Amino acid sequence: MSVLMAKSILTTVVLLMAIAQAATMLQVAGSLKLLPFPRQRLRAWHRRGGDATLILTIAIAVICVVHAPFRVYPLRVPLHAALGTLAAVAMLLKAIIARRFPGYLRYVRILGAIAGFSVLGCFVASALWYFGFLLQVASPPLIEIAPTQTVSPTVPGVETTPAGVLSPTATAVDATPAEQLSVTPTWAGTTPSVVQSPTAPPIASGPQLLQERCTACHGLHRVDHPHTRDQWETVVDLMRKYGAHLADDEAQALVEYLAETYGP
Repeated sequence: MSVLMAKSILTTVVLLMAIAQAATMLQVAGSLKLLPFPRQRLRAWHRRGGDATLILTIAIAVICVVHAPFRVYPLRVPLHAALGTLAAVAMLLKAIIARRFPGYLRYVRILGAIAGFSVLGCFVASALWYFGFLLQVASPPLIEIAPTQTVSPTVPGVETTPAGVLSPTATAVDATPAEQLSVTPTWAGTTPSVVQSPTAPPIASGPQLLQERCTACHGLHRVDHPHTRDQWETVVDLMRKYGAHLADDEAQALVEYLAETYGP
Protein backbone atom coordinates (compact mmCIF):
# COMPACT_ATOMS: atom_id res chain seq x y z
CA MET A 1 0.00 0.00 0.00
CA SER A 2 1.35 3.41 -0.95
CA VAL A 3 1.69 6.31 1.47
CA LEU A 4 -0.97 8.28 -0.39
CA MET A 5 -3.42 5.40 -0.14
CA ALA A 6 -2.74 5.01 3.59
CA LYS A 7 -3.25 8.74 4.14
CA SER A 8 -6.46 8.74 2.12
CA ILE A 9 -7.88 5.80 4.07
CA LEU A 10 -6.96 7.38 7.42
CA THR A 11 -8.48 10.70 6.34
CA THR A 12 -11.70 8.92 5.38
CA VAL A 13 -11.78 7.20 8.78
CA VAL A 14 -11.26 10.56 10.52
CA LEU A 15 -14.15 12.04 8.53
CA LEU A 16 -16.47 9.19 9.54
CA MET A 17 -15.41 9.57 13.16
CA ALA A 18 -16.04 13.32 12.98
CA ILE A 19 -19.56 12.63 11.68
CA ALA A 20 -20.12 10.21 14.56
CA GLN A 21 -18.81 12.83 16.99
CA ALA A 22 -21.25 15.41 15.65
CA ALA A 23 -24.14 12.94 15.88
CA THR A 24 -23.42 12.01 19.51
CA MET A 25 -23.02 15.65 20.53
CA LEU A 26 -26.31 16.60 18.86
CA GLN A 27 -28.03 13.78 20.74
CA VAL A 28 -26.44 14.86 24.03
CA ALA A 29 -27.72 18.38 23.37
CA GLY A 30 -31.22 17.03 22.66
CA SER A 31 -31.27 18.10 19.01
CA LEU A 32 -31.12 14.56 17.65
CA LYS A 33 -32.38 11.15 18.73
CA LEU A 34 -30.66 8.20 17.10
CA LEU A 35 -29.25 5.93 19.79
CA PRO A 36 -31.22 4.56 22.77
CA PHE A 37 -28.51 5.36 25.31
CA PRO A 38 -28.40 7.77 28.25
CA ARG A 39 -26.63 11.08 27.83
CA GLN A 40 -23.91 10.21 30.30
CA ARG A 41 -22.81 7.23 28.23
CA LEU A 42 -22.99 9.26 25.03
CA ARG A 43 -20.79 11.93 26.61
CA ALA A 44 -18.19 9.28 27.49
CA TRP A 45 -18.29 7.88 23.96
CA HIS A 46 -17.99 11.37 22.54
CA ARG A 47 -14.92 12.13 24.64
CA ARG A 48 -13.18 8.86 23.76
CA GLY A 49 -14.08 9.26 20.12
CA GLY A 50 -12.63 12.76 20.17
CA ASP A 51 -9.38 11.46 21.62
CA ALA A 52 -9.14 8.77 18.94
CA THR A 53 -9.93 11.28 16.19
CA LEU A 54 -7.22 13.62 17.47
CA ILE A 55 -4.65 10.81 17.58
CA LEU A 56 -5.43 9.78 14.00
CA THR A 57 -5.26 13.39 12.83
CA ILE A 58 -1.82 13.82 14.39
CA ALA A 59 -0.70 10.53 12.81
CA ILE A 60 -1.76 11.79 9.38
CA ALA A 61 0.10 15.05 9.98
CA VAL A 62 3.27 13.14 10.89
CA ILE A 63 3.00 11.07 7.70
CA CYS A 64 2.60 14.25 5.66
CA VAL A 65 5.64 15.91 7.22
CA VAL A 66 7.84 12.82 6.90
CA HIS A 67 6.94 11.78 3.36
CA ALA A 68 6.13 15.10 1.67
CA PRO A 69 9.23 17.09 0.62
CA PHE A 70 9.07 20.85 0.97
CA ARG A 71 8.56 22.05 -2.60
CA VAL A 72 6.22 24.30 -4.53
CA TYR A 73 2.88 22.51 -4.74
CA PRO A 74 -0.47 23.28 -6.40
CA LEU A 75 -2.98 25.24 -4.32
CA ARG A 76 -4.81 22.05 -3.31
CA VAL A 77 -1.87 20.79 -1.23
CA PRO A 78 -1.31 23.85 1.02
CA LEU A 79 -5.09 24.18 1.40
CA HIS A 80 -5.27 20.56 2.53
CA ALA A 81 -2.38 21.13 4.95
CA ALA A 82 -3.98 24.29 6.40
CA LEU A 83 -7.35 22.59 6.94
CA GLY A 84 -5.71 19.58 8.55
CA THR A 85 -3.72 21.80 10.89
CA LEU A 86 -6.83 23.79 11.79
CA ALA A 87 -8.74 20.59 12.55
CA ALA A 88 -5.96 19.25 14.78
CA VAL A 89 -5.62 22.54 16.68
CA ALA A 90 -9.39 22.82 17.19
CA MET A 91 -9.64 19.24 18.47
CA LEU A 92 -6.67 19.73 20.78
CA LEU A 93 -8.10 22.93 22.26
CA LYS A 94 -11.48 21.26 22.66
CA ALA A 95 -9.94 18.36 24.58
CA ILE A 96 -7.91 20.68 26.83
CA ILE A 97 -10.90 22.89 27.64
CA ALA A 98 -13.15 19.91 28.39
CA ARG A 99 -10.62 18.50 30.87
CA ARG A 100 -8.84 21.50 32.37
CA PHE A 101 -10.91 24.62 31.86
CA PRO A 102 -14.60 23.90 32.48
CA GLY A 103 -15.30 27.62 32.64
CA TYR A 104 -14.78 27.84 28.87
CA LEU A 105 -17.09 24.97 27.94
CA ARG A 106 -19.26 27.40 25.98
CA TYR A 107 -16.54 27.41 23.31
CA VAL A 108 -16.43 23.64 22.97
CA ARG A 109 -19.25 23.44 20.44
CA ILE A 110 -17.68 26.16 18.31
CA LEU A 111 -14.36 24.34 18.33
CA GLY A 112 -16.13 21.09 17.49
CA ALA A 113 -17.84 22.70 14.51
CA ILE A 114 -14.54 24.18 13.31
CA ALA A 115 -12.86 20.79 13.64
CA GLY A 116 -15.68 19.01 11.80
CA PHE A 117 -15.80 21.37 8.83
CA SER A 118 -12.01 21.43 8.65
CA VAL A 119 -11.89 17.64 8.50
CA LEU A 120 -14.53 17.68 5.75
CA GLY A 121 -12.55 20.22 3.74
CA CYS A 122 -9.35 18.29 4.29
CA PHE A 123 -11.04 15.12 3.05
CA VAL A 124 -12.29 16.84 -0.11
CA ALA A 125 -8.86 18.35 -0.84
CA SER A 126 -6.93 15.14 -0.24
CA ALA A 127 -8.62 11.74 -0.02
CA LEU A 128 -11.56 12.52 -2.32
CA TRP A 129 -9.17 14.01 -4.89
CA TYR A 130 -6.89 10.97 -4.68
CA PHE A 131 -9.73 8.48 -5.06
CA GLY A 132 -11.00 10.43 -8.06
CA PHE A 133 -7.49 10.39 -9.50
CA LEU A 134 -7.33 6.60 -9.12
CA LEU A 135 -10.68 6.20 -10.86
CA GLN A 136 -9.52 8.42 -13.70
CA VAL A 137 -6.33 6.41 -14.09
CA ALA A 138 -8.21 3.11 -13.99
CA SER A 139 -10.67 4.22 -16.68
CA PRO A 140 -9.61 3.31 -20.23
CA PRO A 141 -8.62 6.46 -22.11
CA LEU A 142 -10.45 7.52 -25.24
CA ILE A 143 -7.93 7.89 -28.04
CA GLU A 144 -8.87 9.87 -31.13
CA ILE A 145 -6.88 9.07 -34.25
CA ALA A 146 -6.61 11.93 -36.68
CA PRO A 147 -6.75 11.10 -40.40
CA THR A 148 -3.38 10.74 -42.08
CA GLN A 149 -2.42 13.53 -44.44
CA THR A 150 0.20 13.22 -47.14
CA VAL A 151 2.14 16.36 -48.04
CA SER A 152 4.48 16.53 -50.98
CA PRO A 153 7.57 18.51 -49.98
CA THR A 154 8.90 21.33 -52.09
CA VAL A 155 12.63 21.85 -52.12
CA PRO A 156 14.04 25.34 -52.75
CA GLY A 157 16.76 25.41 -55.39
CA VAL A 158 15.69 22.24 -57.23
CA GLU A 159 14.35 22.70 -60.76
CA THR A 160 12.49 20.21 -62.87
CA THR A 161 14.71 18.63 -65.49
CA PRO A 162 13.85 16.56 -68.53
CA ALA A 163 13.16 12.90 -68.03
CA GLY A 164 16.23 10.76 -67.70
CA VAL A 165 18.44 13.60 -66.40
CA LEU A 166 19.62 13.74 -62.81
CA SER A 167 18.65 16.85 -60.83
CA PRO A 168 21.66 18.57 -59.24
CA THR A 169 22.38 18.65 -55.54
CA ALA A 170 21.13 21.94 -54.08
CA THR A 171 20.99 23.74 -50.77
CA ALA A 172 18.32 26.01 -49.38
CA VAL A 173 18.75 29.68 -50.19
CA ASP A 174 19.30 32.17 -47.38
CA ALA A 175 19.63 29.41 -44.78
CA THR A 176 22.06 29.12 -41.94
CA PRO A 177 24.54 26.23 -42.05
CA ALA A 178 22.55 24.37 -39.38
CA GLU A 179 19.36 24.72 -41.41
CA GLN A 180 20.74 23.87 -44.85
CA LEU A 181 18.99 21.14 -46.75
CA SER A 182 20.92 18.54 -48.71
CA VAL A 183 19.11 17.00 -51.65
CA THR A 184 20.01 13.56 -52.94
CA PRO A 185 20.04 13.40 -56.79
CA THR A 186 16.95 11.67 -58.15
CA TRP A 187 15.45 11.09 -61.55
CA ALA A 188 13.16 13.84 -62.75
CA GLY A 189 9.51 13.23 -62.06
CA THR A 190 10.14 11.58 -58.69
CA THR A 191 10.02 13.09 -55.21
CA PRO A 192 13.48 14.26 -54.11
CA SER A 193 14.89 12.78 -50.93
CA VAL A 194 15.50 15.56 -48.41
CA VAL A 195 17.76 15.23 -45.37
CA GLN A 196 17.64 18.03 -42.81
CA SER A 197 20.37 18.57 -40.27
CA PRO A 198 19.06 18.15 -36.72
CA THR A 199 18.68 21.39 -34.82
CA ALA A 200 16.67 20.32 -31.74
CA PRO A 201 18.50 19.01 -28.66
CA PRO A 202 18.22 15.29 -27.97
CA ILE A 203 15.29 14.12 -25.86
CA ALA A 204 16.15 13.23 -22.28
CA SER A 205 15.91 9.58 -21.32
CA GLY A 206 12.94 8.16 -19.43
CA PRO A 207 14.76 7.81 -16.09
CA GLN A 208 16.12 11.34 -16.41
CA LEU A 209 12.68 12.78 -17.14
CA LEU A 210 11.20 10.86 -14.21
CA GLN A 211 13.89 12.14 -11.86
CA GLU A 212 13.94 15.76 -13.03
CA ARG A 213 10.33 16.53 -13.95
CA CYS A 214 8.18 14.25 -11.80
CA THR A 215 9.95 14.79 -8.48
CA ALA A 216 9.34 18.54 -8.74
CA CYS A 217 5.95 17.89 -7.12
CA HIS A 218 6.08 14.45 -5.49
CA GLY A 219 8.36 11.61 -4.56
CA LEU A 220 9.23 8.64 -6.73
CA HIS A 221 7.14 6.35 -4.53
CA ARG A 222 4.06 7.50 -6.43
CA VAL A 223 5.13 5.72 -9.61
CA ASP A 224 5.60 2.38 -7.87
CA HIS A 225 2.24 1.12 -9.10
CA PRO A 226 1.82 -1.19 -12.10
CA HIS A 227 -0.19 0.33 -14.96
CA THR A 228 -0.71 -0.47 -18.59
CA ARG A 229 0.71 1.80 -21.27
CA ASP A 230 -2.66 3.48 -21.85
CA GLN A 231 -3.02 4.10 -18.12
CA TRP A 232 0.46 5.61 -17.90
CA GLU A 233 -0.38 7.83 -20.86
CA THR A 234 -3.46 9.03 -18.99
CA VAL A 235 -1.40 9.66 -15.86
CA VAL A 236 1.26 11.64 -17.73
CA ASP A 237 -1.39 13.72 -19.53
CA LEU A 238 -3.04 14.44 -16.19
CA MET A 239 0.26 15.45 -14.61
CA ARG A 240 0.92 17.82 -17.51
CA LYS A 241 -2.43 19.47 -16.82
CA TYR A 242 -1.33 19.88 -13.20
CA GLY A 243 1.82 21.70 -14.30
CA ALA A 244 4.43 19.07 -15.19
CA HIS A 245 6.82 20.63 -17.72
CA LEU A 246 6.95 18.02 -20.47
CA ALA A 247 6.99 18.54 -24.20
CA ASP A 248 5.05 16.13 -26.38
CA ASP A 249 8.10 14.10 -27.34
CA GLU A 250 9.32 14.06 -23.73
CA ALA A 251 5.92 12.89 -22.52
CA GLN A 252 5.98 10.11 -25.09
CA ALA A 253 9.45 9.01 -23.98
CA LEU A 254 8.36 9.07 -20.33
CA VAL A 255 5.26 7.00 -21.08
CA GLU A 256 7.34 4.40 -22.89
CA TYR A 257 9.76 4.17 -19.97
CA LEU A 258 7.00 3.92 -17.34
CA ALA A 259 5.11 1.29 -19.32
CA GLU A 260 8.26 -0.78 -19.72
CA THR A 261 9.53 -0.38 -16.16
CA TYR A 262 6.29 -0.19 -14.17
CA GLY A 263 3.98 -2.23 -16.36
CA PRO A 264 1.59 -4.90 -15.09
